[in-house]
Amino acid sequence: MTISQRALVEGVEVDAVCTGRFYDFLEKREGRWGMVLRQPIYEKDRMDPVDPAARRELDAALLARFPAGYRHLAYLQTRIGYAVKPDMPGLQGREVEALYARGARWLAGGPAQ
Repeated sequence: MTISQRALVEGVEVDAVCTGRFYDFLEKREGRWGMVLRQPIYEKDRMDPVDPAARRELDAALLARFPAGYRHLAYLQTRIGYAVKPDMPGLQGREVEALYARGARWLAGGPAQ
């Protein structure tokens, strides 16, 4: 998956691009397959000024609040007024390990939720 968003951040127009993948839970119900849950795993992101000559200064403390996989996208979204979860799964860490454990429980017959 790729998320791309443009916004004005700290007075500079920027593009944030985040890439990752989905961890999907599928089930067959009443003879039909369907998605029960889709959880993104955020792998990497970046933020670039639209004008390459523009210089942007980011708040280091705000940037550090978010995991490496989506910190620039989260920074942009926070600055434009969204409440961003600081604990989404990335490539490593307890959040993605918990997701994989949840998937293992689901495959063993437990609930997806």
